[in-house]
Amino acid sequence: MIFSVNETVFPSVIHQAIWNSARLIFPLEKSLSIIDDETIKTACADLYNLIIDGYKDIYNHPEIYGLDPKETDVYLSGRVWSKAIILALNKKDQPALDFFKCAESRLHFFRFILRKFSSDDINEVISLENQYVRFSKDGYKKLLSQLKKNLNFDKEKFARLMQRLSFVIILDNDDIVITNTKYPNLFEALKLLKDVDLKQKASKKYSLNAACHVFDFRVLTPNYECTFEDALYSLDDANKKEVIRLDDLFISLNIKKTFHLNFIEWTFKGKRVARYEGTKVHFDINKSGNANNLITVYIEKTWSFHWPLIPPNFGGEKNTENRVIFEKAVNELPNADEMKTFCLKHVKRCRECGCLYAPPPRGHPKIMFGKIFYTCGGGTTFGVEHLTRDNFDFIADLVKIRIK
Repeated sequence: MIFSVNETVFPSVIHQAIWNSARLIFPLEKSLSIIDDETIKTACADLYNLIIDGYKDIYNHPEIYGLDPKETDVYLSGRVWSKAIILALNKKDQPALDFFKCAESRLHFFRFILRKFSSDDINEVISLENQYVRFSKDGYKKLLSQLKKNLNFDKEKFARLMQRLSFVIILDNDDIVITNTKYPNLFEALKLLKDVDLKQKASKKYSLNAACHVFDFRVLTPNYECTFEDALYSLDDANKKEVIRLDDLFISLNIKKTFHLNFIEWTFKGKRVARYEGTKVHFDINKSGNANNLITVYIEKTWSFHWPLIPPNFGGEKNTENRVIFEKAVNELPNADEMKTFCLKHVKRCRECGCLYAPPPRGHPKIMFGKIFYTCGGGTTFGVEHLTRDNFDFIADLVKIRIK
């Protein structure tokens, strides 16, 4: 499997989710392009190849990792992943929730292990000369306990899966030493990334964190910078073209942008108007149940009914004038009817997930163009999963309304 960003056909939902994770890994040829140190390049290449080969192995043999496509289809029952989770939350279906959570962890098995290699459970710091990771006896027991809890893998299962990617687990006195015969330098790359990650936590530079997460090894160089083109690296060609066209429009409207890998936020006079988020997860166990929107548009002027009053006796609206202003702006558009349909279809609604941001049973009641709907909060936002030529003008008009 070559994890092309333009891939559209998959054998199952499981395979699509694996692809979705693998496509987020930053291209090695780009990340090594400005690194001169051959030793560092070798270490980074080992880590990158381990991750990609790991995803390929999970993609080609999902059942070995406890990811059964047929069993997944039974739990989904024709729903998308996030909606199936929300239904399980509402029904308090613990077996289903356990399945979803376990499947998500198994999907990222090798990334889960690498995070543990970079954790405080390690007795001895990884070095370039010592190509291994060393756990204390108690630290290794903790790792196995976490594997059992999150993935339901026992010690023997863990050892078999590690062996598939050439990891060797050795008992050294009271310590456990893990090496790799095929990718021996990956531990040095992990240590380098960990140092950068600690630096970003001290400086609170999220761009560094994002780069470490997707293995953009340029982060190891001084004065790391992400370009606008870099921010779109994981997008398929069609979506990328439209996002660039949208940004050109925003530039003409004096809308500013900030960005890092897989993320762009556009602001006008210090207020956000839109954002792009390219991570779009297929497996999502969080309770908020947020829609996986590639492009989101924010309308600052918001409105809602007073709470708490039980539907349909909502009581009076708050900020009625804001709704009137918004609806008037839409009605003045030459394609007003089509825009109303678009707004009602793409407004971000409460998904009855039971999150803390909205009161039960269905969130905050609101009204738009005579239709009642529910949101998780007081804000009004719109989102599309794909930016296409068909919905481009709708997004553009919403932003123009926003900045007025």
